Amino acid sequence: GLRVSPVGDQFKVLSLVTSPDQFLDYHLHEFITLGGQQVSRNQVTTAPYYPVTDGLCINGSIYYAAWAPKL
Repeated sequence: GLRVSPVGDQFKVLSLVTSPDQFLDYHLHEFITLGGQQVSRNQVTTAPYYPVTDGLCINGSIYYAAWAPKL
């Protein structure tokens, strides 16, 4: 999913690159920050999970509920 919210003349995008249906040992996320003439991209991996709600952006952070099949 994609979420965009302006924070101080910047837009931050969170993209879940891998699908929860791929049954991998990890998820790959990409964070893109857009501001003025600059674009930065960062990638991070997490333990697998399934998002169960839409995201909510509060002060530049995205919050959403998720379920993880493993502890």
